[in-house]
Amino acid sequence: MFVSSVCDGWQPVEEKYGLTRQCLEILLRRGYPVTILTESALAGRDLDLLVGKVGVELGVTLTSLDETTTRLTEPKGSSPSERLALIQNAKKRGIRIYAFLGPLLPGLSDREEDLLQLVRAVREVGVDFVYADRLNPRYGAWPALRAVLDEHFPHLTGRYRRILFNERARKEYSWELRATLHRVSRRLGMEGRMEFCF
Repeated sequence: MFVSSVCDGWQPVEEKYGLTRQCLEILLRRGYPVTILTESALAGRDLDLLVGKVGVELGVTLTSLDETTTRLTEPKGSSPSERLALIQNAKKRGIRIYAFLGPLLPGLSDREEDLLQLVRAVREVGVDFVYADRLNPRYGAWPALRAVLDEHFPHLTGRYRRILFNERARKEYSWELRATLHRVSRRLGMEGRMEFCF
């Protein structure tokens, strides 16, 4: 079971109601393998359920290590440092951990120096593997993203529009990003542990 891709299971309201925790208890009691992906350090509350279980993985989404960028693009998510601390804590407790690097943000977190910092950070906490993904034209994402760009990064709005909605520009960008990620993973000794989602 995958918890969760479309909507984070550890939204702020989860602290009060504990519905995701209850679901995990049921799944784990029945012996289901569980892969968790979250942007919330609140998931640390539930590590006790995961310890010693077979087929359990815990990952965090990271788009950037920059706190300001993260606050603007993922306002309900925990800070990058809190997310890294979550999986580091899980690793210390014997839980298999990973990082989902994405969506990588053109001009904000996809430059080679940014990716070196990002991959180095997840390597240092001991991730077992890494997924990397580009920015995708997911339904409904563009209006919110455009509002952030227009207000805080207006020089990037046109570039994002091309990457998201022009097929040729998207293919060129994808090729360049993949090549950069290959260089970074080789340089940091992570090439055998990085998988691409594009």
